Amino acid sequence: AKILNDPMTDGPSLATKMGSSAVAGFTAALFSLPFDVMKSRLMAQKPDPETGKMPYKGVSDCALKIIRSEGPMGFFAGFSAYYGRCAPHAMIILLSIESITSAYKKAFY
Repeated sequence: AKILNDPMTDGPSLATKMGSSAVAGFTAALFSLPFDVMKSRLMAQKPDPETGKMPYKGVSDCALKIIRSEGPMGFFAGFSAYYGRCAPHAMIILLSIESITSAYKKAFY
């Protein structure tokens, strides 16, 4: 709030709410994308035509192969697109909760 010069006299301003929900979306994307990458690769795997074996044996094998072949940044492939999906979701949800809670308090308190 201090960065945005929000006095917080009547609760946080819209800019503060939007900024905090964007940070929440970034955090959600940062911590969930590695699991989403592994899930996507496990779902999309197909057997090798010559050996008939699947590329990954499970979640831990998938994680190890990503780290070995692409390094730790392999878990964050497509981060900007993923954040572009997570941030608006977080903003809509958090602003909706704020509005509904505020309307409820005005109506029943």
